[in-house]
Amino acid sequence: MAKIELLGNRILLKRFRMPEKTDGGIYLPDDARLKTELAEVIEISPIITKIAIGDIVLVGRYTGVEVEIEKQDYTIVCEEDIIGKVKQNG
Repeated sequence: MAKIELLGNRILLKRFRMPEKTDGGIYLPDDARLKTELAEVIEISPIITKIAIGDIVLVGRYTGVEVEIEKQDYTIVCEEDIIGKVKQNG
């Protein structure tokens, strides 16, 4: 992926998507699959201290700015848009 230098208190996220197939075996088209509120942190600006690259975070479904980088969809949010971090067991 191209190196992105985020300014201010911005965070680059890769959102998780709903599976393309339901438990019942029905395939869902892309426009019917919702973005989830969970996302992986891909890049952070230098002033961010509470979030790290690789963290799984909780954000609002319609929060942030959608961008496409090298044919991949990402979301850029401000630090205040992060609702919480998912803690890993262990």
